[in-house]
Amino acid sequence: QHVLSWAVGPVRPSARWQRESWQDASITSGRAAGYRLEQWGWGLADVGGGTLAWRAEFVRSLADSLVASGWQRQRDSRTATASATTGRFLGMRLVGEATLRRTRRPEGADETTRLARIDLAGVWDRTASDWALGYRVDNSRAEVLNRQIVFVGDGQGDYDADGDYLGPGQGDHDMVLAGTDSLVATTAVRADLQWRQGFRFLGADKWYGAWSVTSTGAVEGRSTTDDVGGLLSLDPDVLFDPETVVLADASLAEELSLLQHLRSVDLRGKFDYRQTRDRQFADHPEDRMSRGWQAVGNVNVTARTSLRLRWAREDERRYSAESATSAR
Repeated sequence: QHVLSWAVGPVRPSARWQRESWQDASITSGRAAGYRLEQWGWGLADVGGGTLAWRAEFVRSLADSLVASGWQRQRDSRTATASATTGRFLGMRLVGEATLRRTRRPEGADETTRLARIDLAGVWDRTASDWALGYRVDNSRAEVLNRQIVFVGDGQGDYDADGDYLGPGQGDHDMVLAGTDSLVATTAVRADLQWRQGFRFLGADKWYGAWSVTSTGAVEGRSTTDDVGGLLSLDPDVLFDPETVVLADASLAEELSLLQHLRSVDLRGKFDYRQTRDRQFADHPEDRMSRGWQAVGNVNVTARTSLRLRWAREDERRYSAESATSAR
């Protein structure tokens, strides 16, 4: 592996080369007895120290397998990436990345992958608030999965022998996912938010002012739809369309923490919701929806005695339809 870089004024060009190989001389059958990977590329970046950090890079990767004492080309990929990170402005920072990858396979279809993400985060000490907002797009080929039910031990799994979900630790079997030989072109989008709000304006030193709320939300969709605009705008009708959806997932969680100044008291509450439409499997699609509520209270009555109360409720609904051609 070799990496060469140098500073030319405000920019830093670079070049890289890497070679990796493995071979097993004891294998004489027709299966692969080794692999060889060679990568080379170049890049351009800032020298650092400024308010904006950026980088652009191109890498070509050649992968070969050793079969019958000869090397055979398995993959030829070209990847271009670019990224940029801004300095802090009003307590906020913006990060963006983009990737374009084209992969050629001698015995298969060419693949094109487009990835992009943007993250905006802020820390506002005056209001005791910090948050992060992210958005990601992925246009690529997704692997079709097959589901297998395996025995893991008495009371160690979540499923029964027929693959029906029973609950955490209520069954003897678990589910594993195995990739098939099928690929499908999909577009995926994900947006997520994390926000912690402290109520310092109520009085940071007051016993009733030390409490906070943490909100977490995410929406993710992978689909074969032609309505890419509706998918990128997170339209629920497009995300959860049963005819085109591969995976749609929406979740929300709220966690409340009270009386943080009182060391002898710990009061917390939480609510979470999640809805999923899963069509990743070769057979048996599944829909899931869950809601959970939880409240926890802990009070140190004396130096040796504490009182703890906990209340929780979880509702879950699953629907699965298995085809008659399943291999399970």
